[in-house]
Amino acid sequence: VNDSIVVNDFTGVRSEHRDVGAIFFNGARSAATFRRYAAPALAGLLDGIELHTLPSTSPANATFSLAAKIENWRIIERYLRR
Repeated sequence: VNDSIVVNDFTGVRSEHRDVGAIFFNGARSAATFRRYAAPALAGLLDGIELHTLPSTSPANATFSLAAKIENWRIIERYLRR
């Protein structure tokens, strides 16, 4: 599976959208994958960007109830209203 990972063009996104204040990850695995494969190539481009790992929305993630997932994901509203 790791051989099939293709990193998105975060450099291009960051250069076109300087006002990005946060990146949100849908679960710990996506955050770990980003940190392993994408973050090393982004060096200073992540300066000033907050990284938030949110509970996975997968139905297999029974650790959190739907209500708890919704409450955790509400943090995104703070960034959308800027």
